[in-house]
Amino acid sequence: MKIGIYYASKTGTTRRCAMELQRLLQDRHEVTLVELGRETADVRTFDLAVIGSNVRIGHIAKPARAFLKAQEAALLERKTAFFLCMGAPEQAEQTFALDFPEALLKHALCRDCFGGEMEVAAQKGFFDRLIIKSIVQKPGFQPPRILDDRIRAFAERLGTGTK
Repeated sequence: MKIGIYYASKTGTTRRCAMELQRLLQDRHEVTLVELGRETADVRTFDLAVIGSNVRIGHIAKPARAFLKAQEAALLERKTAFFLCMGAPEQAEQTFALDFPEALLKHALCRDCFGGEMEVAAQKGFFDRLIIKSIVQKPGFQPPRILDDRIRAFAERLGTGTK
């Protein structure tokens, strides 16, 4: 099966998760990574399109939103799956409902949240670094982490190609 993993990543967390997903699938499938906003690849060339995005302030990245809107019809013609990278996995379903077209969510083989990271050095802007620094310095703060078990389970579901 030909799989395209399309992703949007601000600090590199979603990229790392997409690469891990690729690693888990590439023994049995032909897998291509496509960074949204920087690269293009026609979804019609893949049997399965996986779309992943970072989440900031409850919303997926603009390149991911634009891709879903522009490619909705083509995505509905093939197998799809979605993943999010965010520090609050318990809010993932709310983000899916807000930012993904309902038809795509109903059509998808699966969707999940792979967790997230909160590293000051990875933040791109001054204000982002300032905000993250103030959060991580709070007493008792438990930093979010990547949920490797969810990535493995997601890969297993994709490998079988069934819901």
